[in-house]
Amino acid sequence: MGLAASQARLLLSYARKSDIELRIQILSQRRMQLSFHTEKLATDYADRLNNKKMVVKQGDNEVDLTVGQLYLLNLKPKFRADGSDVPENLDPKLLQQALRAGTVYLNYIVVPQGEKADTQVDWRTNTSIIEKLDTSDDEWASAIWEAENTKIQQEDKRLELEAKNYETQHKAVETEIDAIQKVIDKNIEKSFKTLG
Repeated sequence: MGLAASQARLLLSYARKSDIELRIQILSQRRMQLSFHTEKLATDYADRLNNKKMVVKQGDNEVDLTVGQLYLLNLKPKFRADGSDVPENLDPKLLQQALRAGTVYLNYIVVPQGEKADTQVDWRTNTSIIEKLDTSDDEWASAIWEAENTKIQQEDKRLELEAKNYETQHKAVETEIDAIQKVIDKNIEKSFKTLG
C-alpha cells in the first residue's frame, strides 16, 4: 500500500473516530435527560403521596372542606385582596389552596361573645378543621411511578448497551489508526533509506 493510500485511509479512520465520539456524546446527553426525567418523576410521585386535604370533623365523620361547610362552622371565607366573599360554588381544592396560601381568610358570620366584629379566624386554630394526607390517589400515583420508571430503566439499559457498542467500535478504530500510522512510518523510513 502506498503512502497516499495509507494517508487517505488514516484520514477516513479519524473521521470515523470523530463520528463515533459524537454518537457517544449524544448517547450520554440522552442518558442525562433520562436522569432529569427520573428526578422530575420522583418529585411528582413524592408530591402525589404527600398531598394534603382539609376536612371538617362532624362527630365521627369527616367531610371535605367547602364554603358550605365553613358556613356551618359559623365562618365566612373572604378574599384578602378586596375583602369580597368567596363564591359558594368554589372548588374545594382551590379553597383549600387559597386558605393555605393566605389569599383567603375567615371571619365569623355571627360574632361570638368576647370577639371583635372583624376578627380574622385562623383555620389552623379551629379544632373542627383538620388537615390530613389525601390517600385517595396513592394507588394511581404508584401505578404511574412504576410504569414510567420501568420505561426509563429500559431506555437507559438500551442506551448503555448502544454506548458500549460504540466504545468497542472506538477502540477498534483507534487500533486501526495505530496500525495505519505504523505503516506510514515504515513507508517514510523506507523512502528515506532508499534516498540516503
